[in-house]
Amino acid sequence: MASHEAAPLVFVHIPKTAGSPLIRILRRQYGSDTGWLRGAHLNFYENPERCLAELEQLRESWPPEIRAVHGHLSFHLREYFPADARFVTVLREPVDRTLSHYAHLVSKGTQWGALSLPNRPPVPEDASIEECLSGGFLPDNLQTRLLSGTEPFEGDCTSETLDAAVENLQAFPHLGVTERFDEFLCVLRAELGWRYLVYRKERVSEQRPQIGDLSAKTLRLVKEHNSFDLTLYERAARLAAGKTAAHKGFVAVESEALHSANERYADGSQDGSPLLPPNTQRPTLRSFVLASRADLLIQEAAAADQREHFEHRVGGLDTNLAALEQSLGGLQRNLERMSSRQRRVLAENERLRDRAEKFRLENEALQASKAELSARNQGYVEVLAQAKSKARDLQNDRREIGKELSAVKRQLKTRERRLESTATKIKSLQDELRESRQLARQHAEREKTTRARVAELEASRAELEASRAELEASRAELQKSHAELEARHAELEGSHAELGTRYADLETDHRKLQAEHRKLQGDHRKLQGDQQKLQGDHRKLRADYSELRSNHAELTASHRELEESHAELNAGYSELIAGHVALEANFETVSERLERLEGRSIVVQTGRLRRRIASIFKGRSD
Repeated sequence: MASHEAAPLVFVHIPKTAGSPLIRILRRQYGSDTGWLRGAHLNFYENPERCLAELEQLRESWPPEIRAVHGHLSFHLREYFPADARFVTVLREPVDRTLSHYAHLVSKGTQWGALSLPNRPPVPEDASIEECLSGGFLPDNLQTRLLSGTEPFEGDCTSETLDAAVENLQAFPHLGVTERFDEFLCVLRAELGWRYLVYRKERVSEQRPQIGDLSAKTLRLVKEHNSFDLTLYERAARLAAGKTAAHKGFVAVESEALHSANERYADGSQDGSPLLPPNTQRPTLRSFVLASRADLLIQEAAAADQREHFEHRVGGLDTNLAALEQSLGGLQRNLERMSSRQRRVLAENERLRDRAEKFRLENEALQASKAELSARNQGYVEVLAQAKSKARDLQNDRREIGKELSAVKRQLKTRERRLESTATKIKSLQDELRESRQLARQHAEREKTTRARVAELEASRAELEASRAELEASRAELQKSHAELEARHAELEGSHAELGTRYADLETDHRKLQAEHRKLQGDHRKLQGDQQKLQGDHRKLRADYSELRSNHAELTASHRELEESHAELNAGYSELIAGHVALEANFETVSERLERLEGRSIVVQTGRLRRRIASIFKGRSD
């Protein structure tokens, strides 16, 4: 049996040709851990754009571990696969395939997987097969189109298309037909060494019409719709029969055992089933071998199902563990972001505190400057008050001197009048003259003294005028300084008000930051709680994962033991197959000769011979 392990296997899945069982067998044969690529997105039939995008990505970098691919593909896409890729496909009798396709199309409607062509209106639920054929919902000669190597849904299907499809059948080293599906699987086992061939057959939909239910007109219409497919199917069936003939002896026995195993597997009889029917009195070698082989196939299928179940559980646990680790990583990143944000908030809070302290110091400096200016202003006010008091004193002295001067003037006028009256009396009175002269001399001295006092008063007046001018200049300077101080005071008041507003805004921002800081601390504590909880879940999942890994290791060991047993059984089975032909040839002759023997001794010898043959069969089966 050739292994062909290096070249990838590509299953061109033609819709409704029993591809689902083959896909399940492929998944068993090429598990996800050994290079199986699911073909869910390789659906050229329903979504060609997405299929081409996936294939283009594969062609750019084909993963070397991928050993099998499947999908609703067309053979014209072969250029996207490696040059040594081996293609597999299964064809089906065209009329039967069309009826199955019609039932699937009507039951699914517009759902994904309805096998409807893109950019087509939905199929009515009550649409007849004639309407689906004439409306283009069921493409004509679908198998020929998909295997022709050209764009399958462009243009008409012609005889040239059929010739190309027939020629391309030679490019499929593994070719089968649905009607002989078990034989095709046995050929794959012989050529590729496949195992796990047991499968459950799909149920036939109740809505699916049978060929016998069709009218002659409808049947003729379906055949005309698939005229090229009928020819292509005949050629494919002959090629598949040739493949089967190359392994005739092996396929004959293996397919019969597979058929029996499928029936028992579908009924759920996987363990404890008798190798032979209970009413079998004297089993032949063929029935014994077939029963043993069917039992071995069922055990292989059960082991594969158990392995797939555990791989699914381990894969699900790996997925959950990866999701949990991703969530934990996300929470850790959120926690780091929150911590970073908290640090930024604390830094911003500290910066705002520094700014508030700076503004407070500036405010204190401005308050000190304001106090100093107020003190200087108060000094200027006191000096101005002293100057005003001195000016008032000078005004009072001036008024007093003016009063004294007026009194002196009035006195001088009075005395002048008296002198005038005295002068008139001089002539009459000499004594009075002398007295008057004496008084005149006194008056002259007093007048001299008064004039000196007047001069002195005038000098004081000039001095007072100078002092007054100086005071006026000082007053103007003080008023100017006072105006400057008032402007500076107003400016300081404005700055103080602005600083007060800014300080209030800073206080508000500080309170907001403190509230946000408290909220962040609460979120931080909550995140820490969630992280601890997730770490607990993670440890629990780790324990479950370790337990499952242990179970998987035990299962792998059991599976390895089963494979070793299977290898031994295969060796025994090969010996049985090799000896089966020879034993089958002479078994009937021996039986006839045994029946002709007479006498008790001959009967005893016959019983011994039968027991010996039975022991030989039993030893080989064990």
